[in-house]
Amino acid sequence: MGGEGGRGDVSTLLETLLRLTVLGSLLTGVVLLLERVFRRRLSRAAGYYLWLLVLLRLCLPFGVTLRVPAAEGFPTPAAQTGGAPVQTAPLPGGAELVPAAPRPPVGEAADGTDGASPSPGGTDRGASLRTLLTAPALWTAVWGLGAAVCLGRCVRGYLRFSRAVRRTAEPPCPAARALLRRLDPAGRAALAESPHVPAPMLLGVLRPLIVLPAGVDDPARLEDILRHELVHARRHDLLYKWLTAAVTSLHWFNPLMYLVRREVARRCELSCDEAVLRTLDQRGRRRYGETLLALAAPPPPGMGVLAVTLCEEKAHLRERLVSIAGYRKGGAAAAVLAAILALAVGGCALVGGAETVPPETAPPQETPPEAASALLEDGTGYDLPNGMTLAVPGAVSEELLVFPAGEAELGEAPYLVWVYEKKSYEDGMTDYGSPAGFLFCILRYDQVEYEQNYLAVNGGAGGLDFFARDGAYYYGWGTATDVQYYRSDEGETDAGGQGWKDWEALFEAFPAIQADFIARNGLTACDGGAALERDFFWPGEHRYVSYHNADYTQSMTLTLSQPAVQGEGGIWCVERWQDNNYGSRYTVLPSTDVPVAEYYAELQEQTGRVHPIQGGQADLLTPEGAALDWLRQEYEGEDISADSIRLLEGAPAGDVWGRLSRVLAQEGTLESFTWAGGAETGLRTYSEPDYYRDEGQQLSLWGVAGTWLYLYAWVEAQPPAALTGAAVRYTAGSGDGVLFLAEGGLVRVDLDGETLWVRPAYDYQSTPYDRMYDICQEWAEYASFLQDISSSARP
Repeated sequence: MGGEGGRGDVSTLLETLLRLTVLGSLLTGVVLLLERVFRRRLSRAAGYYLWLLVLLRLCLPFGVTLRVPAAEGFPTPAAQTGGAPVQTAPLPGGAELVPAAPRPPVGEAADGTDGASPSPGGTDRGASLRTLLTAPALWTAVWGLGAAVCLGRCVRGYLRFSRAVRRTAEPPCPAARALLRRLDPAGRAALAESPHVPAPMLLGVLRPLIVLPAGVDDPARLEDILRHELVHARRHDLLYKWLTAAVTSLHWFNPLMYLVRREVARRCELSCDEAVLRTLDQRGRRRYGETLLALAAPPPPGMGVLAVTLCEEKAHLRERLVSIAGYRKGGAAAAVLAAILALAVGGCALVGGAETVPPETAPPQETPPEAASALLEDGTGYDLPNGMTLAVPGAVSEELLVFPAGEAELGEAPYLVWVYEKKSYEDGMTDYGSPAGFLFCILRYDQVEYEQNYLAVNGGAGGLDFFARDGAYYYGWGTATDVQYYRSDEGETDAGGQGWKDWEALFEAFPAIQADFIARNGLTACDGGAALERDFFWPGEHRYVSYHNADYTQSMTLTLSQPAVQGEGGIWCVERWQDNNYGSRYTVLPSTDVPVAEYYAELQEQTGRVHPIQGGQADLLTPEGAALDWLRQEYEGEDISADSIRLLEGAPAGDVWGRLSRVLAQEGTLESFTWAGGAETGLRTYSEPDYYRDEGQQLSLWGVAGTWLYLYAWVEAQPPAALTGAAVRYTAGSGDGVLFLAEGGLVRVDLDGETLWVRPAYDYQSTPYDRMYDICQEWAEYASFLQDISSSARP
């Protein structure tokens, strides 16, 4: 338990650090923008202290959390992070909320979005390496070492220089001491002279010491020097510089920190010049500029941001001299502007984060009756992150081990909970040191994760189904893709034994657990895989584009859609492609860190013509141009010319194979006949060969016909004016059916009361009718063969 707590603390530290560096970077951009916009009206002092707000934002871990309404629905993007609190219904019947079992060590739990867990026997070296490289403790150590080196260099350089100055320091001349007493009657700073300093500077946070280089004895020069350094002392600029060094060292990995250091040092000297000029007349200002130019020198080695000197290198003095020449005393308007900008930047600095909430969040309500009916009456509950609850039937709770994720872990991975069968888990750990018995896990994806990790990979490697959602997340149910049942006392799995029967009985509880999880946590049931089964990913017009290389090893049919604006002026995109050699179909989504609908909307707004990643001249306003653009990205380095693609005639018909398979998988009747004069002639019925059956369960027609029909790309077709010629028909007992015509390769699919006419998108060597008639002939030959055998066996 202590180890888990330590990991959680380390993860929280890293999360907080990254959040602060992002917020500080954003505020840095705001301050730079304001300085640029108001550079002629903003006082130097106001610009200097605006950077103090940036430093505070970088080091203070608290702030106001903004609640941002989330969009909803797909393809309209849903909120990506955060989420409104979900009302959790109490366990009915006073069921006890029991503490969850401790979670297994990292590397022993199920891993991978497909829901599979490690099987007993051996360790995964790759997983161990990934675990090491992603361990929060490792990156915390790297961060701590970097911060210590950066801050240590500042401290070491300052201390070495300070000690060297104090060793060589001598009392200043009487004229310099008298001038200091006049300008600093309160005695805030001491004065010394040292040959070790290249230019006048201030040392010491608690006891300021103004150090003069040797040989400065001109009274006018001394007055300019002391006025400047006393302003630094009164404003505690050295303390400001130490804060800058410490904060930017903590964020050493952020390249913007070097810009912050430079801007603080720059603004410090400009604002100090402004304060000195306010006390001088025109002649004195000119003399002050001459003093800066005469005493210009680089800062001492190792001092960096901690140097508080009168002068810099001459190359860096130009801005200060220009500022001196154009100095004007600020009036009331400048003070008001400074106050407004301070309030604006201060308000931004108070922002400590943001969370999305579902739109039009309704007040908490009682669980509706239909949801309450889904709750388990005898459920045993487990607390999950974000106030969610998992309940399992009490009858099986003793057979399970439930491992909820911690709050910190939820920020690193999408998992909410893992559930194992207790006996298999314990036997696997005892025999092999790795768990068996993985039953299921529940994870959640925001809109981007759902699109990129699930839809874009066609549902992944299996074992993951999304069954619920709310305004911000999709909730997935992950199961193992291998057999996780294990018993130490069984050499081979005994499928007839009581252990296996108990194992299978656990799966029967899954639907009830899912329904309870949805009702208990205020979610909405959904079919997350439905988007993969739709005819098209995007609505509107669709076109096919064909592509093949010279030897046809790459041959594909691309489905093009308009994802943002329909009709003229709308960009096109590849939403799916089909491998013409093997029939496999793949969903295409752009790799992006925003929802794809938002990505395409931004692409539409940019130019509508040039893809930002490709950077070429492919015209996204045409299907051919979008197809060529996608192909060149997908097969980067290959010579893909516009001559290798072709826009096909006809409108894509969607998932025709899905419709065909639903019909052909049903019990039914296969017939061939000829239409003549509007009537069926030569009707012949065919019986399915029994040797094609897969253990008496899978219809042969579905498998044999699918071998060929799966390869076709289909376009919509108009029904013929009259049915003529040869035909093959399959009629299912449900009334669904498919009609294959020899004329034009037309196919009619009747499914669920709807009729769709289609034809192949290409001139294939064999039409769908040819393939189906070959099957009819094969079945007829087998029937004749059986009849001959039967006849020859008669006495």
